[in-house]
Amino acid sequence: MHDRTWVMVAESSRARLFRRRGAGLEELEDFAHPASRAHARDIVTDKPGRGFASGGARHAMDPAHDPHQIEAQTFARQIIERLEAGRVGAEFERLVLIAPPQFLGHLRHAMPAALVATITATVDKNLVHADAREILACLEPP
Repeated sequence: MHDRTWVMVAESSRARLFRRRGAGLEELEDFAHPASRAHARDIVTDKPGRGFASGGARHAMDPAHDPHQIEAQTFARQIIERLEAGRVGAEFERLVLIAPPQFLGHLRHAMPAALVATITATVDKNLVHADAREILACLEPP
């Protein structure tokens, strides 16, 4: 028997979805987003624009946005789409989010209000490579 709690453990390039089952966790899905780990030159297809400095020297212009952050935001939206589908399908009632602070911000930014209402706890750590026992230890009160 399982309770109606999902635990999403995520970072910018990988996420794991668990369901509480008794005193443990059962892994439901594993998501990967390798583009978040790619070199910026492999993510951006165009060369940077050229500019002129004082004295006529030319230089490459920095991109307006960090390609890794854009990929992290894209992955966060994909995770939220899955969580929202689970909420709409009544697959869970309570949600726990575990992610590093910056990625937790991306997730929160992408969430609809109805999904936010299901969150019972957040943990700002990167536990995506941890085993279920370590993840559960972060959820238990000290």
